[in-house]
Amino acid sequence: MPYKICPSCQQTSYSAAGDNIWICPCCGEDISLISGIGDRRSILSLHKNRSSRLADSAHQNMLSVRSIR
Repeated sequence: MPYKICPSCQQTSYSAAGDNIWICPCCGEDISLISGIGDRRSILSLHKNRSSRLADSAHQNMLSVRSIR
């Protein structure tokens, strides 16, 4: 479930709704523009970074196997 940390009160806010407006339930701050954890943007970014690291790791493994031969 996506969540955000409110910059005003530092409380965690969870949301299962796909709405564009996200109001912190603790202090009422509009945190719609704050990047969240588990939301589509952060998941895509995390996936892209992970794929890049895996590709780099596979490349390094290939180079080390070649150097052993």
